[in-house]
Amino acid sequence: MNLLKKHITEHFDFVSRYTKVEELIPMFNKKERNVRLVMLFVTENGHKDERVLGIITSYDLLCK
Repeated sequence: MNLLKKHITEHFDFVSRYTKVEELIPMFNKKERNVRLVMLFVTENGHKDERVLGIITSYDLLCK
């Protein structure tokens, strides 16, 4: 079973390495069906089948 699917109250997503910080903040503030975004995987174009270049959490954005 995919480990990411085990987190039923948490959501993970993918973003492009070119996504601006201003675009990321609303993503973490949005909550749908009691599921919150906890982590963004950064890839070249924001696709899940690409190599992960980095990870962003809401804690990373608190310093901005």
